[in-house]
Amino acid sequence: MVIGDHKKYLSAFITFKTAMADPQSEPTTELSDEAKLFFKQQLGLELNTTEEAIKEHQVLTFIQKCMDETNKFSISRASQVRKFKLLPLDFTIAGGEMTPTMKLKRKFVEKKYETEVAQLYEEPKL
Repeated sequence: MVIGDHKKYLSAFITFKTAMADPQSEPTTELSDEAKLFFKQQLGLELNTTEEAIKEHQVLTFIQKCMDETNKFSISRASQVRKFKLLPLDFTIAGGEMTPTMKLKRKFVEKKYETEVAQLYEEPKL
């Protein structure tokens, strides 16, 4: 999810595909088989949970590289995503982030993760 309304630059929340019975079930931190296979094939990593993926430096480096590549295609600097935050839980209906028709509730997500949003926009101390 991209964040940036009334902000100096764009940021994003990134979630991993997790194992769930259906979109109505509670979110878990267990990575889906597809995500596990991706990490094994692309990065050579045996990861089982989102917490492991978030802590893994190779995953962060890979995502940053993908972000940099994607930003090359943006039409202006203002449309580039400059920062991102990896979230441990995927967006779900049960978690309140999605509607029954699978649309993202942006305001709800920004409110739920307001601490993380604030961290993305903190100015570094000099």
